[in-house]
Amino acid sequence: MIGSGRREEPLRKALELGVIDRYELDLGRAVAVADMVVVAAPLGAMGAVFAAIAGRLPPDGVLTDVGSAKGSREQLLAMIDLFCRDLKRLAEAIDQGDSGAIMTVFQRAKHARDNLYRE
Repeated sequence: MIGSGRREEPLRKALELGVIDRYELDLGRAVAVADMVVVAAPLGAMGAVFAAIAGRLPPDGVLTDVGSAKGSREQLLAMIDLFCRDLKRLAEAIDQGDSGAIMTVFQRAKHARDNLYRE
């Protein structure tokens, strides 16, 4: 079993405890030889994880996740609403070539993500 993550210290501990056989800090390399990949990350990090492993999982590899939403249903719905409104603003800003508005939308999205999906 190969463990992978952002920080080496927890991976070393998992190796010492015998939970994993080895570890890899590069997600792409970790999944390249995997029969099965289980992603255990906050929902807000899932996009980055999936981007890092895209195209690296063997064709017959199995991919699953154990992600869950931490927070209330109301918080999740508020974030979805904010995301949809910001997508509309982003599309309008792109159509108008307004780079300032584009950056504002991305900054708002980052702020919302940071507040709702703390690790």
